[in-house]
Amino acid sequence: MYIDNRALDRFIDRFREVGCRDTNCDVCQWCHRFAAKAIRMDPQRRAAVLAAYQDVFEAMDGGGLWRYLPCRSSKPGRQSSGGCSNGRSRNSVGSAADRCAA
Repeated sequence: MYIDNRALDRFIDRFREVGCRDTNCDVCQWCHRFAAKAIRMDPQRRAAVLAAYQDVFEAMDGGGLWRYLPCRSSKPGRQSSGGCSNGRSRNSVGSAADRCAA
């Protein structure tokens, strides 16, 4: 990503006169216009980043991001910090030791 600082000249001027708390961004478009002039990004990289963000947003919206992963240990039979040696999944109740108890 490349940001052309010269293309941002006078960007802050609007905020010296008018804040944006009561402004609808979709109507104003001040920031959008400056960003369109100032920011350059490789199209393939942009597509990859947007796809990754979409995956994260869908996981947040669908709840998948908030599910616990199976417990893992660093060595067989030993607990790592916060992990379980018994292969059970963590849950949100109790301490780490309680969650990993057999």
